[in-house]
Amino acid sequence: MYDCQNDRYTDFSVNDYASTTRPRPLCGSVTATAAASGEQAELIALMQFVGELGYSANLDHDTVSLDEVSLGDALAINARFGATLVISADLRRNPPIRFDD
Repeated sequence: MYDCQNDRYTDFSVNDYASTTRPRPLCGSVTATAAASGEQAELIALMQFVGELGYSANLDHDTVSLDEVSLGDALAINARFGATLVISADLRRNPPIRFDD
C-alpha cells in the first residue's frame, strides 16, 4: 500500500514468490475532501483534472471519490491538490505481494 501523506509504501514486500502471471500494478480508490469550508472550487478543479486523466469521479458534498486509480495518477493528484485538499488513497496490487518478515 502507498501512503501519499508520508510518501512511503507500507504492508508489503517487493518479493513475490507466489505469482506466476504478470500482476496488475498498484491501483485503487482515492478520495479528496475539502480541508476547509469554501474549497468547493478546488473540488471542481480536481473533478476536471481527473476527467482529463480519463477517470469518472463522484462529488458528494465536500468529497470527491475515484476508483481504479493508478499509483502514478494518485501521486499526480496528490502533488497538484495536496496543499488545499485532504487526499486519501487505498492502493493495492492484485494479486497481493507476499509479505516477508
